[in-house]
Amino acid sequence: QKNRPKHEFFPTPKNIYSSYVRTLVTSQQFTTFSATGVMANVVFMLADHADATAEFQSMMNTQNDFFFGLLLFEITLYTLAYGPGGFFNDAWKGFDLLVAVGTTAGYAGENPQLAQFAKSFRLMRVVRLMKMIGPIRIILETMLQSIPQLANILLLILLVYSMFAVVFVSSYGTVRYGYRIGPTLNFENFGNAILGCYQMITGDEWMDAMADCAIQPPFCTQQFSKAFLGDSYGGPDYSFGDCGSELARPWFLLFKLVCESVMLNLFIGMILDNFSFIT
Repeated sequence: QKNRPKHEFFPTPKNIYSSYVRTLVTSQQFTTFSATGVMANVVFMLADHADATAEFQSMMNTQNDFFFGLLLFEITLYTLAYGPGGFFNDAWKGFDLLVAVGTTAGYAGENPQLAQFAKSFRLMRVVRLMKMIGPIRIILETMLQSIPQLANILLLILLVYSMFAVVFVSSYGTVRYGYRIGPTLNFENFGNAILGCYQMITGDEWMDAMADCAIQPPFCTQQFSKAFLGDSYGGPDYSFGDCGSELARPWFLLFKLVCESVMLNLFIGMILDNFSFIT
């Protein structure tokens, strides 16, 4: 982490007052005080419950006001120490500002539900404690650094999913419902096929879906037409039936191999690459 380049988009104030406040907010005592306040706020919020007594509710309102004021006090100190640009130079300080703005907006709305959301919004400050634990901070910063590359990999995975989904629709869009193929997993249209791909990647009974897509006569109808069903068939003639294909087994295995064993492992490789850079 010490080798990681640091860029400041806005200059840090050099006056003596800012230097003094900067020394204060970077001290171990202030960091411990801030972390203790966050943890105490979390403990109070976890103690909230329904049908609370008036005394308990009064205590909760008091602690909400106190910790909200403490948050604004920290934001004020950061502003004095680093200037407004400090919230852009340091993502953690910007995160604190975001929490403060969100909480303030909730209180200003004069809506009970919005105010309750504003109180819960401060729970996000727990994430801030991660920067005080070295290994966890490294992991979190690795994930943040990986976001741009994650977007590229997600786009690639979507393209691969789309190719498989098109084949699923064209080959198994009319297969009859079975043990797994049904209302919650089918390939009747492109949207359902994309969702089905995601379900199977997560291991949602994909082997049963593969068996359903490999169904063969006499357990299905090969073609909906009088030529196959005889004169007793009173519906219109179609060129398809509700049978599957024996190729379903190798196709599903190829899908699992490409989309799970190869594509998803790109995430791991990319994250490990960024992890080695940050550490």
